[in-house]
Amino acid sequence: FKDAGFNMVMIHGGHGNLISQFSSPLYNKRTDGYGGSLENRARFTIEVLDKVREMCGDDFVIEMRISADEINPEGMHFDETLKYIDLIKDKLDILHVSAGLHGEVKYMRNWWQNYMMDRMYNVHYAADVKKAFPNLKVATVGSIMNIRMAEEIIASGKADFVAMCRPLLADPEMPRKYALGHEDDHCPCLRCQYCGQRLMIPAVINCAVNPYLGNEREFPDGRVKKADKKKKVAVVGGGPAGVVAMLTLVDRGHDVTLYEMTDKVGGLIVPGSVHSFKQDFRDYLDYLQRQTKKANARVLLNTEVTKDILDKEKYDALIIAVGARPITPNLPGINKPHVHWAADACSGEAMIKGKVAIIGAGAVGVECAIDLKQHGHDVSLIEMAPNMDHLSISASGASYELKELIGELKIPLHLNCRLDEVKDKSVICTNVRTAEKVEFEADMVLLAIGMASKLDVVDSLRHSAPETEVFVVGDAVKPGLIGHAVMSGFKAAAYI
Repeated sequence: FKDAGFNMVMIHGGHGNLISQFSSPLYNKRTDGYGGSLENRARFTIEVLDKVREMCGDDFVIEMRISADEINPEGMHFDETLKYIDLIKDKLDILHVSAGLHGEVKYMRNWWQNYMMDRMYNVHYAADVKKAFPNLKVATVGSIMNIRMAEEIIASGKADFVAMCRPLLADPEMPRKYALGHEDDHCPCLRCQYCGQRLMIPAVINCAVNPYLGNEREFPDGRVKKADKKKKVAVVGGGPAGVVAMLTLVDRGHDVTLYEMTDKVGGLIVPGSVHSFKQDFRDYLDYLQRQTKKANARVLLNTEVTKDILDKEKYDALIIAVGARPITPNLPGINKPHVHWAADACSGEAMIKGKVAIIGAGAVGVECAIDLKQHGHDVSLIEMAPNMDHLSISASGASYELKELIGELKIPLHLNCRLDEVKDKSVICTNVRTAEKVEFEADMVLLAIGMASKLDVVDSLRHSAPETEVFVVGDAVKPGLIGHAVMSGFKAAAYI
């Protein structure tokens, strides 16, 4: 590295990688001079650090990452880590303090936090290390979302350096925006773990809110090119796909009109961000709304678009981002007045009363159940699947926290149950495993069984511009995650 022109290196000695496998009692079962006591288990680390120093000299900065606590009951814990640090502190320049292990989600979550977890999650470890070793330069990492948080950490003496990954994937220009006083233009990370999911495929890493990431060959400068010809373009729908499409079209120099049928942009992020534990999504919603207000586009809220409206404007191109609507099954009693979409209940659109039965235990249903339970309501979950493995599809890594909260809050979870009928004070279900009928008390029924694309709306609008210049994006194509919506809206707009 030094011969290649680098001035420093970070050696990864945490998360269950090779070096930490020697230092950790979880992995190291050796009986020779490299196993047993902490001094023996630290021997490999010391030899690595000594060799780097020998080869690179005193003018080369060595940073080493460790897991302050591996969390696994059989792993290294913080009290022993402090002793470990004492053995290696004079052989490095910066100690980079993280936590957790690779492998199992319940240990990975400590270095790869999701939206259900506290921000600045591991800073307390770095602060305690700094107190124990005040002369050691300490770096901290983990859900440090922006420069303001970083400056607070450093100013308070909790750490000397702050490391970030995902916030800079979401917005590589974030530090510059803060330096120039444009922090409101900073696009926040959702901690949705879309980036990590891509690595699991494996595939080129993408970001849910930054469509340029992973598309550097198409957009090497991190921006779209100006259009060869300015066009009059309509975007129908102000969810994330529509707003990103609008912003991209404006960047390309087009004459853009955005239509949104409600009084605000944000689409399903609006009801999806109302829970107290969805701060990351509220930040992104605020960002979309701020950028919409600043954009050089005509934005028409409270406007439900029809074919006649579009035809009268004679648009050169059209992006249809009308999204999806909640699925309502055709069942007896489903239209009773105490049956609502789950998100409407949590956003205040429907008044909560009595015993609440939530039908569907995906992210929408589970988050709603947790929110209502935390506010003192009597709530239960009814799910047709035999287990909760499916939750990771809609909630990604947060599924671990969500499932834990179902247990901690003692929310009744009825698996293998298919809704058959809604009555005034109960719901009738069939146990799909035994074929038995079961009845659950319910004064209120909340549906969370999925979304369906508004194909009827798409079909009514898609002939209002030349066919080759009409693009359907986001949930209007297929209901999915924010990342899919953002990327499809961006890609459509980038080539008009």
